[in-house]
Amino acid sequence: MGERGWLAFALVASLTACALGSSAERVVSLAPALTRMVVDVGAGDRLVGVAEHDAAAPEGVVVVGSMMAIDRERLIAVRPDLMVHMGVMGATGGHLEMVARRTGCSVVGLGYPEGVGDVLRLVARYPDEAERVTVGSLVDREAAAVALRRSLEGRLAAVAERVAGVDRPRVLLVFGVEPVAASGPGTVLDEMLALAGGRNALGEAGGPYQVLDQELLRKVSPEAVLLLLPNAPELVAGDARLVPWERSGTPAWREGRVWLLNHPEVLLPSTRMVEVVELMARRLHPALFEAGASDE
Repeated sequence: MGERGWLAFALVASLTACALGSSAERVVSLAPALTRMVVDVGAGDRLVGVAEHDAAAPEGVVVVGSMMAIDRERLIAVRPDLMVHMGVMGATGGHLEMVARRTGCSVVGLGYPEGVGDVLRLVARYPDEAERVTVGSLVDREAAAVALRRSLEGRLAAVAERVAGVDRPRVLLVFGVEPVAASGPGTVLDEMLALAGGRNALGEAGGPYQVLDQELLRKVSPEAVLLLLPNAPELVAGDARLVPWERSGTPAWREGRVWLLNHPEVLLPSTRMVEVVELMARRLHPALFEAGASDE
């Protein structure tokens, strides 16, 4: 997507206490993906508030509600000078503006990334790129953010090089099992799968998120299934999460290629996505990552 849209809006409710050109010292992150970026660029100690169910939040950071229901009093109590969120906030945005007026802080909205490159550009800006707000610039960690982006790009390139030329199985990226819900084309997960040496079983048609019944599962007929379920317990014999695949009798089930990826941040479009790409590649192409496998 490049520069289109993903950072197209920055809602600045108030610049009284914290102009965008200065560094935020007390940050509230209302998106777990942004929380992870703040932590990974070395500014986790500046987080004073997060939304609930934030797997990336450092221990002890105050929970100020959810994306749908902000606790305004708790938010005011943590005295933020910057509140940052991802995507469109809807009605919740009005609550943030009210808190911003009361506290004199800034509210910055960053567009939801549509690809791996968008995620990396959200972390840091290289000197030859157009001016834009990044997580690194917001917390005055631009050098660390640039170094992090280069490291992540290097790791992704290493995976892509290792799987170059391999037979790419048709993989269903499942993030819900009752009903079966899968990630389609044009998503961050779809691009991550391609980097890991797979093809999306949903092809290039349909929406980014699709629900599949048994008939559709048989039609899609994936050769492998990745269950992307954060912190889920390991699969066991008779596991209810395996029932849809057993019933559908797809190649993935017949060949024993239904796998769980339970990385805590497996669904976050953030800096830990590189770990997930590496896990995907090891599952899909284990022989390429065995001890002693050639790096050439």
